[in-house]
Amino acid sequence: MIRVAILGCGWLGLPLAKKILQDSYHVNGSTTSLEKVSLLNNLGVNAFHIDLEHPSDNLSSFLDADELIITIPPKAKKYAQLIEKFIAEIEKSTIKRVIYTSSISVYGNATGVITEETNTNPLRESVKQIIEVEQLLLNNEHFNTNII
Repeated sequence: MIRVAILGCGWLGLPLAKKILQDSYHVNGSTTSLEKVSLLNNLGVNAFHIDLEHPSDNLSSFLDADELIITIPPKAKKYAQLIEKFIAEIEKSTIKRVIYTSSISVYGNATGVITEETNTNPLRESVKQIIEVEQLLLNNEHFNTNII
C-alpha cells in the first residue's frame, strides 16, 4: 500500500485526501486546527495537528510515508524558513518524493477579477517565498520533487 502524507488538508488537500483514500492509499493528513483533527480521522485520514511555526514531536510519525504533498500557502513572512526547517525533517524520513503545489495562493485573499494590470506589489513577498521554496525542494538530493 502506498503511504501519502498531505501537509495542509484545507481547500485543496482535503478533497485530494478523500480521492486518494478512494484509491486505497494510506493517508496521513495535517491541519493547524485542533477541531479538524477529528473530522479528518472520521474520513479515514490519519490526522496530525501540525503547526510549522511550533513543530512538535509528531512530525516523524506524520512523515512516515512514501510521498509528501505540500499544499500550504505562503502566509507567513518566514514561509521559506519554515519549509527549510521542515525539509530537514523530510530528509530524516522515509519520503521518496515531494509534490509541491507551488502557486496555489499567489494572489492571497484578493477578490474580483485579476488581470495583468492588477497591482500585485503586495504579492511580491509571497512570490519570492514560493520561488525560494521551489529551489530548496528541487535542489535537495534526499528526495525527488515535482512542482505543480
